[in-house]
Amino acid sequence: MPEPTDTRLDARTVRAWLRRNGVEISDRGRIPSDLIARYERAHGLDRIPDDQGRALPLLPHFLHGALLIRTDFSDDDAWLAVIAAVRAPTVEGFTAHIDICEDRAFADLPPDRLTAHLPNRHRHSVLFVVDAVTIRNPEHPLVAIGLDVTQPPVATLRIIPSAVQMIENNLTSTKMWFQDFVVQADPDGVLRLY
Repeated sequence: MPEPTDTRLDARTVRAWLRRNGVEISDRGRIPSDLIARYERAHGLDRIPDDQGRALPLLPHFLHGALLIRTDFSDDDAWLAVIAAVRAPTVEGFTAHIDICEDRAFADLPPDRLTAHLPNRHRHSVLFVVDAVTIRNPEHPLVAIGLDVTQPPVATLRIIPSAVQMIENNLTSTKMWFQDFVVQADPDGVLRLY
């Protein structure tokens, strides 16, 4: 797959463009992610070529939680079952803070290729992927991709939907590392936390 283009942006350039396009923005501080996404879309920076020559979008600039990406669109009922299980609170009352991406542009894209489509300024510590295995397997094991830049390489793990809350909550609060979950997987490579 071609390497993604370096899309780091100069804040002054972005601010100047936003002002020219009628957006009031201060000279200092962080530029809101929705405005950065707007600039990137306008300048074609929100697309990265894949190994088949398709220009795929960057994953969304979500700020509220982990990103759950749908790459298999073959069974809407299975998809809805996965989402319901992911959103269900734990017995302790914890819920996962998940932002969902259902962009068909990512259909059938292997999980290991998704990280190339993250925006440079993403803050995700983990991506969750609903792929063909997730949809077809009765346990619906999602792919979890650890994005901890201090512990490369990127690690992956299959997890049942009810484990999403524990992983997302602990990684977001930095109480645990992704590798702490990898070592707890069952012999078949799936993490089941009951």
